[in-house]
Formats: sequence, structure tokens, C-alpha cells
Amino acid sequence: MIKSLLQCIRRGLAVFGVYRRRRAARQRRGACRLTILMYHRIGCASPGNSRLSVSTARFEDHLRFLQSHYDILDMDTAVELLRAGRSPQRNSVAITFDDGYADNVQNALPLLMKHEVPALVYVVPGYVGTDKLFWWDRLGLVAEATIAADGESLSNRSWYLGAVREIIERCGRDVGIAESVHALGDKFQTLEPAKRDLILDEWEHSVAAHMDSAATSRHVTADWNALRQLAESRVDVGCHTVTHACLTMLPPQAAKQEIEEARVLIETQVGLPVRHFAYPYGQAGYVSSVLPHMVQEAGFQSACLAIPGACQGSGLFTLPRVYAGDFDTRDLEIQIERIRSPIVPPVPPARPMESIHA
Repeated sequence: MIKSLLQCIRRGLAVFGVYRRRRAARQRRGACRLTILMYHRIGCASPGNSRLSVSTARFEDHLRFLQSHYDILDMDTAVELLRAGRSPQRNSVAITFDDGYADNVQNALPLLMKHEVPALVYVVPGYVGTDKLFWWDRLGLVAEATIAADGESLSNRSWYLGAVREIIERCGRDVGIAESVHALGDKFQTLEPAKRDLILDEWEHSVAAHMDSAATSRHVTADWNALRQLAESRVDVGCHTVTHACLTMLPPQAAKQEIEEARVLIETQVGLPVRHFAYPYGQAGYVSSVLPHMVQEAGFQSACLAIPGACQGSGLFTLPRVYAGDFDTRDLEIQIERIRSPIVPPVPPARPMESIHA
């Protein structure tokens, strides 16, 4: 209720040009701001997290709006401004994509080239050139298949217990599939990757007859040829670890390896230096105070979080980003303009492992 009321107020401010006047006032004072935007998927719905997807039409609307009201900077330029402690000459944004999905090349790149807009895609080289899906996409697909399956046939499975059973059995009843998958995702995110994969493997096998066999190709990452195509355009390629690992759940040496090896793999395949990094799950609790030092020592020039905030006043290795979802340009403007102050960098400890059967 309160959130809805606040959003209505903010939309009213946007309609009456309050944010536009604030931008103009900042420019007159020489206090323009830089905001980094975080996208994931363009023109292809993610089955495990609907918030990751933006339609192609909406994305083009975003580009037109951003070009009209902001300078769109490449990440190298943005980082140089921040390193020098300077404000941009105009209110500015930088556009980034996480995970390196194939639709970034198929759907986003043509629009970026059409509007001559720079961007950066953070890729996960352990998935590039394979048919592996990220666990949240696998989770969404098997949850959808489960709705079509006979729940009784699943009840004797070792993984079909506790929170999993409770959430699955709510699918299609008092909550929808998106809400159910989101609730399951919170549990799955805290599992050890090997345990999570075992659960998903058995679950997929149990509902195989109801799976969409064509779905995998819609949710894979871009291959190396496609990433080279990005690199030849105005789209830089950045790093998002080897396997999209939650770095705070790994021993320090393993976390360091995820960071350093990812850079080597990408540079070897793409043939260009990789300067920028983004933390997987980059929210508070998933990025410890040690990790920015690791990233810097690995030779990167910046590292981005998934926490909203103003870039000015933030460290180069804890840069905030504003989520850019499938909303209209009024709401995009609100997302950018409501951010006023720098964030507080996240601190340890790492999140403890949880049991999916708890």
C-alpha cells in the first residue's frame, strides 16, 4: 500500500517535469550525476525470474529516452571520470548487462547499433558455448513442468520435501508460478552448487515428459563467436566469474580462482583486454569486504554491485547499479532520479549454507 502510494507520487513528479528540472539544476551547478544501469535479458522472458527480462520494444523506448535526457557513456569513460573525481558534463548513464545471454546479441545488439549506444556485457565463460542453463532458468522450467505433472508421482522423491514440496503444491493455487519460483529461488540460492544441481537433475528427470524440449535454446548464453561480434561493435565484454559463483560461499582461494580464471578465459577467446567486473548476486551479504581487493589485485579497473546508489562517492570496486526492468520510461526516469546518495559498501560475513529441506 505504502509502496504503491509512493510510486504514484513519483509518477506525478515525473509527469509534471520535476525530475527534468532537477537534472537541469544539477547541470547549471556543475553537479551532474553518473548512473550505471543493470539489464539482463532483452526480448526473451526468463522462466526463473521475470524481473530479468525487458521486451525489445521497451528496450528501444529506454534507449530513445536515455539519449534524449542523458549522455550515454562507455564504461571506460565512466570509470575514468570517477577515478579523477570529476562530474560528467551532462547527467550521464552507462548501460550494462549481466550474464551474457544469447538474446543480448540477437535482440539488444541491433538496437544498440541502430542508436549508436555503447554498452558492456558481463559474461560467465564457464557457460559460453555450452547448452547449460543458469540454475534459476532450470528452476523455472521444471516448476512449470511440475504444474502439468501429477504431484503424487513426485511425493516419494528425496528432494520433494519441506520447503520444496510446500512451494510446489502452492503453484497454480493461491499463488502463481512466478511467485512460487521466486520463493524457491531464495532457498536454492543458498545451496552448495553441487547439491543444487543434484536436486534439479532429479527433478528434471521426474517431470521430463512435461518439459519443453525447445526451451533450452531460448535461455542459453551467447557463444564465443557472438561475443566476438559484440567486441567488434561498441559493446565491451566484462567478467562475471567462471561459473556465476556466490563468492562469499567459497574459500578465499576458490573465490580468487573464479575471478582470475574468468578474465583469462574471456581475454583468450575474445582477443581483447577485459577491464570490468560484476559480482554475481551482487547484493549486501553476497559481497564481502575482501572481494573488492581480490578484484583489484586481479587487474580489473572496476567492479559493479547489484545495489542502487549514486556512483559519485562510491569506490571503483563497489560501484552501485540501478535495476532497469520492463517498465515504461516514466518509471525508468524514477529509478534513475530517486537515487541521491552513495551507498555504503557491503561487509562480511558470508551467508551460511541452508538446507533445502529446512
